[in-house]
Amino acid sequence: MKALIIDDSPIARGILRFILQANDISTLEASNGQQALKVLESNEGLDCAFIDWRMPKMSGYEFIERVKADGRFTHVKLIMVTACNMTEDIAKVMSIGVDDILNKPISKKQVEDILKIHGLN
Repeated sequence: MKALIIDDSPIARGILRFILQANDISTLEASNGQQALKVLESNEGLDCAFIDWRMPKMSGYEFIERVKADGRFTHVKLIMVTACNMTEDIAKVMSIGVDDILNKPISKKQVEDILKIHGLN
């Protein structure tokens, strides 16, 4: 398994990297949506992406819209990682086809549950 971690916070990326690698999932990283699109396009075999909502240059929401519009990436599970828990924001993200939402602060159990639900472990 291979995951792409997209977050402008190096600390948040590090926490998620640690959890994923402890579950035998290799990781690639990007600090914004623009950089993540380049990583996604140049790395075949990505199984999932953990995407922060609010980032500079290109938000997680915009990244997901672009990925969903590109038929090459239909197999990639898209998991939004956010501290936002407002109902309308969650509905907006779900409406664009995100596969799941992981609420910050994340825990090892939350990540492992998401991996299991989506057959990524």
